[in-house]
Amino acid sequence: MKKFMLYAVVAATILLGLAFTVKWDKSDQNEEVPIYIKYADSITNPYIKDMCKQHNLSYFGGGGGFLYNVENINIKFISKKQVDIEQARNFLITCSEELLERINTSDKIRPYLDHYPFTKKGIQLDICYFDQKRTWNNPRFIAQATASNGYVYYAVFDHKKRELKTIYKESYQDALKIAQSHNGNLPFASRISIKRNNKKT
Repeated sequence: MKKFMLYAVVAATILLGLAFTVKWDKSDQNEEVPIYIKYADSITNPYIKDMCKQHNLSYFGGGGGFLYNVENINIKFISKKQVDIEQARNFLITCSEELLERINTSDKIRPYLDHYPFTKKGIQLDICYFDQKRTWNNPRFIAQATASNGYVYYAVFDHKKRELKTIYKESYQDALKIAQSHNGNLPFASRISIKRNNKKT
């Protein structure tokens, strides 16, 4: 009799747990995704696909701030190239400006942007440089270039300490000007930035 009661209690506990699990899963499935997140995905998904195809990159992760609107967008890529600071800068700025151009030319997402035009302070883009064995590049080369909150950071990887070490930092605007000196065709976001700077001077 005691064994029967024990089995009954265990069975009831399992069924109760399943009931709560089903209810929770159903609630998650019915939760509506905000429209501005869908619009952000409609921009970032093709962007990621294009960048990977055009530049032989691998997507490494992403996210952003989407609590009430599109506050920031974060994307991380992996490259297997060996680059110095100048090469890392040119490539990072090229990818960043392409992302900003796609965001700022989208009429659908514009009302949901935290600020318009969307600027370098609204994105974080990381390019991680790995060797063929999928480990961080030799310290002679840049291991990671990051555009974040209006600044650009360049880091090498210390294989002894197993950590990234920032070796140089500059403002995004300075990095943009240097990169533009190598390319006269300015994307949409760059033209907006230059117009604003000219009005202030």
